[in-house]
Amino acid sequence: MSQLARRRAGHLFRSALALLVVTAGWITLSAGQARAEASYDAFARTETFTGTISNPSIPTGIDIQGGGPQAAAHQSSLGVRDASAQSPYAGDTVPGLPGTGGALFNFPVPPYPFLAASNAGSSPRTVNYPGSTLHAESGDYTTQASSTAGQPGSGATAAAKVTQGRDGEVTAVASTAADTISLGPYFTLSDVRSLVTVVADATGKLTRTSTSSIGRISVPGLDLNIPKSSPGQIPIPVPIPGVPNQPPVGVPVYPYPGGGQALHDPDIGIQNGYFTLTQVMGGQKQTYLIPSGDALAAFRASGIDIRFQAPQETKSGLITGAYIFEYTIPAPPQNSYYNGATRISQTTAYALAGVDLTPEAVTPAPGLLSIPPITPAAGAVVPGRGSQPVPPAVPAPGAVAPAVGAGAGAAAPTRELIVAEPAVRAAAIKVGHGTDGPYLAVTGLGVLGALLAVGVRVVGGR
Repeated sequence: MSQLARRRAGHLFRSALALLVVTAGWITLSAGQARAEASYDAFARTETFTGTISNPSIPTGIDIQGGGPQAAAHQSSLGVRDASAQSPYAGDTVPGLPGTGGALFNFPVPPYPFLAASNAGSSPRTVNYPGSTLHAESGDYTTQASSTAGQPGSGATAAAKVTQGRDGEVTAVASTAADTISLGPYFTLSDVRSLVTVVADATGKLTRTSTSSIGRISVPGLDLNIPKSSPGQIPIPVPIPGVPNQPPVGVPVYPYPGGGQALHDPDIGIQNGYFTLTQVMGGQKQTYLIPSGDALAAFRASGIDIRFQAPQETKSGLITGAYIFEYTIPAPPQNSYYNGATRISQTTAYALAGVDLTPEAVTPAPGLLSIPPITPAAGAVVPGRGSQPVPPAVPAPGAVAPAVGAGAGAAAPTRELIVAEPAVRAAAIKVGHGTDGPYLAVTGLGVLGALLAVGVRVVGGR
């Protein structure tokens, strides 16, 4: 082989080797950035309203429940992707009764018509009928359901959604919105809103938020007397049997807006458990808080009891604040079928969400190489740090530091080092998470190796 051919072959070999090293390093870095899989179980559920009817004439004395719209989503790392939407909501048992009856009597029975459901691997399901639209969808990373009843301006919607993000976080959201909910001639709820969100990051840390409100509660004949000022004392109850209450604590007194007025059919709403009053003052609408005791007394005088269920944190999530309305329908004239007064209890804007996420440690996949970080010797100069020497390495907790003294060897001479400061480790890569490029690079390395062998052979022959 001539001297020129040997030089060309050596140059080609060094260039190919450099490209091989750079590409392999890129593959390892990309793999090291791949996120670890986590074990999780997440759910979201909401019901715009749920009513319970109690009457002594109902057989066996059971209470009748119903409501809607309703939506639920359940997703886990084990492949669960369940979504369902109902309107009207008849519970979790009633939708399965037609199928159960058909199986028992060997007779074809149509499925429950007021339900849309999906699970892992199934196509999105949408059910439409007059006055309602139901939708359920189970995707690879998102499970969601929605239920809409009525028309814009007089309708209600419930939605539930669970999503797994590319960065490893999991989010569960449940929301409710209703323009108008009429409960016969007794009262009407307008602009009902409820939202609960639970987010678990890649480490399992939870972030919980919620809000709930009712724009207006309209009750025929409602009268509200606004006190002139706030009370000057706050009682301190002691919930211990046998222990007397402590004396009330004095607080500053401040006047209420419009104090001393008697309002007929006032514009009263609720925001996160606090009663609000909206009035026109100075040509503009203004909304402010009013004493809860006076508002509750006014509703009670109209035959309605109102309770607020404050938001409750659970181990893995949050239940948003809900409003409970209770009232009684007078007994009808004596008859052979339905007698006695009927007590109705309605829970409005109920929603909950939760995420239980346990991160898994990143370990090298079987057969993949773990590359430890390169640590420079003490006193070595690192490119990019100027003339500052590298400080001695700090031993890990429990490790024995090397001996330094008269018997120690001489310090290594100062030299230039290429340092990989962060630890680089190859990890398993899940297809579809934005790290498919390394696989293509591996294929390119194979092609590059083949071309290199052919090139060396040709040049060597020459």
